[in-house]
Amino acid sequence: MQIILVIITKSLNNYLLFSGGYKKIVVLTAHDRRKIWNTK
Repeated sequence: MQIILVIITKSLNNYLLFSGGYKKIVVLTAHDRRKIWNTK
């Protein structure tokens, strides 16, 4: 399950990076790190 989340976040980060939304990437990764920690 964690691997799937990592793949999704990486692809989302790549998409946002393409869109030029660097701040969104930082927020997204921080939010998803909390999700991953909660699922442990």
